[in-house]
Formats: sequence, structure tokens, C-alpha cells
Amino acid sequence: MRIEQVHARRIRDPRCGPTLEVDVRLAGGGTGRGVAPAGASRGTREAVDRRDGGEALGGRDVQRALASVSREIAPARVGLDASDQGRDLVGNATVSTSLALLQAAALHAG
Repeated sequence: MRIEQVHARRIRDPRCGPTLEVDVRLAGGGTGRGVAPAGASRGTREAVDRRDGGEALGGRDVQRALASVSREIAPARVGLDASDQGRDLVGNATVSTSLALLQAAALHAG
């Protein structure tokens, strides 16, 4: 279940705010997709979203999080075993990647 590709994009959540969607492809063709949930409230133990600030989309754009997936997370994950969930990640840039990895590994395992 070797990870072959990790790709992120910005999408709109149900409230039309920006969030991340990540696709993972495994060697042999298994795929998974994860979307970072965007809750209305934040608990003290929840991961902190990476938002851009500034003027774009009211400061809630996710271009920095997209860059994190492309430049840091994907290169660190490609080639690893998708079933090794102990290495998986958390946060808005990473929760969508983790969800995609979990889905791909589960579908591969049947």
C-alpha cells in the first residue's frame, strides 16, 4: 500500500467558506479523498486551522495550507505505507491528507 501521489485543492465547505480537499493515490490504483471539516465552533483540544489572513476570502483563504500539503506533507508521505496510521497527521492542512490516506488504505484492505 505504498503512497504514490498526494494532491490538494481548495474547495468550498457547506457554508461556502474555503477548505482543503486532498486526494491520495496508492501504488496499484487505490485512491482516497479527504476534506478538512470546517466547524462553526472550536474546542480547546481541536487542531488549529492554517488560514492566510489578509483580505482574500475574509482572511480565511487556505493557500498557505495548500502550499504545506504540496511542499511539505506530500513529499514526506510519498513512498510510505498508507496502512501505517501511526505516522498520519493532524490540522487543516493535514487532517484532509490523513482522511484521504485512511480511506485509500481501507478501500485497499477491503
